Amino acid sequence: MRVPDSILDGLVVIAVVALLAAVSEDSDAGRRWGVIFLTSGGLAGAVGAWNLVTRDRLKPGCCARCGYDLRATPARCPECGTRQD
Repeated sequence: MRVPDSILDGLVVIAVVALLAAVSEDSDAGRRWGVIFLTSGGLAGAVGAWNLVTRDRLKPGCCARCGYDLRATPARCPECGTRQD
C-alpha cells in the first residue's frame, strides 16, 4: 500500500522547520529541535523509499490501494471498496 504524498510532504515540512529552529536556538531547545529534525527526516526518507518500492510493484489492472486483481470488477475493488477511475 502506497503512503499518500500529503504525509510525505508534511514530514518534509516538519524536518525543515525543525532544522531551521535547531540552527537558530541554543542549548536544550536546539538539541530538542535537532532530535525532531532527525526523526522527521528519517521518517520522510523511509516513507519516500517505501513509495518508490511499492510504485514498481503495482501491476496494471490491480487496485492502487490494496493490489487486488480487478479484472472481474473494474469499477470498484471488492477487497477494499475503492472506486477505480
